[in-house]
Amino acid sequence: MLLYLGLSSLLAIAVASAVAPPLGNTLCAALWPAWTVAAGGLVLLAVAQARDAGTGLLRLLGTPLGNALLWRALPIGAAAFAARGASAGGRMRQGKWAALATSAALAILAHVIAGHAGGDSGFRRLWNVLEQWAHFTAMGVWAGALLAMWFAGRARHNRHDTPFVPRLSVVAAGALVVAGVTGALRAASEVAAWAILVSTSFGILVLLKTGLFVVLALLGAFARRLTFRATAGRGVLLDLIVAAEVAAAVGALAVTAYLTGLPVPRATGASSAAPAIVAAGADYATSVRVRLLVAPALPGTNHFTAEITDYDSHRPVTRARVTLRFMMEERPDIGPSRLALAEGPGGVYQAEGANLTFYGRWSIAATIESPTHAVEVLLHVVIPPRRQTVRTISAPGKPTVYLVDLSGGRTVSVYLDPGKVGFNAIHGTFVDARGQELVLARLPELTAARVGERAHSLPTIQEGPGHFSASGDFGPGEWRLQILAIVRGGEVLRVQLMVRL
Repeated sequence: MLLYLGLSSLLAIAVASAVAPPLGNTLCAALWPAWTVAAGGLVLLAVAQARDAGTGLLRLLGTPLGNALLWRALPIGAAAFAARGASAGGRMRQGKWAALATSAALAILAHVIAGHAGGDSGFRRLWNVLEQWAHFTAMGVWAGALLAMWFAGRARHNRHDTPFVPRLSVVAAGALVVAGVTGALRAASEVAAWAILVSTSFGILVLLKTGLFVVLALLGAFARRLTFRATAGRGVLLDLIVAAEVAAAVGALAVTAYLTGLPVPRATGASSAAPAIVAAGADYATSVRVRLLVAPALPGTNHFTAEITDYDSHRPVTRARVTLRFMMEERPDIGPSRLALAEGPGGVYQAEGANLTFYGRWSIAATIESPTHAVEVLLHVVIPPRRQTVRTISAPGKPTVYLVDLSGGRTVSVYLDPGKVGFNAIHGTFVDARGQELVLARLPELTAARVGERAHSLPTIQEGPGHFSASGDFGPGEWRLQILAIVRGGEVLRVQLMVRL
């Protein structure tokens, strides 16, 4: 988050100074703080990835993750030289602002390529990268134009009406249109079903972000209309509109920051014939009982049925508002999600949601709010993995290859190099029934846990259409690897593999 904040700030300053040259001297004071935030964000990202991999920074640099960090660092270093030249003034200053904007945009591009957008192949991969890069850079350009208009308002009050405001309005309008279109495309690719928009916290926040964007678009259109009309009080009104745009933009960024901590809900084609799970419990004051039925009890979309009764009389509790809060006990990095249940006859509350996204142990807090009081009942469910056939291929002097059979004749091969206690590189390749690599729609998610210990995620790098890699330190014992991958078309493939070192 800090990395993108710093890079977008550098881009915004460069765009504002290039479109409105008189603002360059004023904005120079913010150059180095913005660059420091970007560089600090890169360092924190490296430290976090090294911690997740369980290794040191120097060893991380020799892995694909380290290469991705270096590709980000190169344009950030170039941005430092461009910022130094721009802050010094002199001739060719406009060219130096352009160089700064280009460096910041290239750093954002490197960040996008190393993320989920780079997890495809061919034209699809190019489209995903360009789409996300256009979204991020457009937001930076729009922020720069908005920043310049803000300072233009101050200059207008102190001296006279600034002549470059119409240009700023055109730039801001164009950038906002690009950001809106690309943002809508990205949201459509992440939200797998319309029901997710109203049944999950992730979907509700997507709707909120969409609403804030609509507000920004309306305010921007009004500001643009004022810019080209000579009306009484135009300057003061324009300043108020720009201030409202800033407030809406801060809200949109806050929603985006919270969205990054939530798991993306994914609908799956799980069969309803799979066994269900029942969890039961009562609140600490023993006032209500809750019996929760989860079907089909597989990662992805499940149907939740809660029977709520009075603890003593066993009578159904009616006219209550019931909400489930989901937390994965082995993955504290995944933020909680919520699901509201609709009341049916006889104190039975039901809803369908994609809140259980991984295998493992989940805590579900059921909140029951009646007209007089509210209670919470904590329940626990374990989502078991599907049975998968695992074969091994061993050869002297080479790592053991694990072949896991998937549906439709597909397989995934996984091996740890060197396959011994200590630092290992993990490689995995998904192939179809014809032996060709499957095309993954995004980067796979990989978690590792030694039996009896908490799981931790390992950042992955895309090496090919269906080939990914990761790295980490592995101590002696039996390890459980869990892989979640999404192929083109939206189908979710989940793999669980036990490895002994």
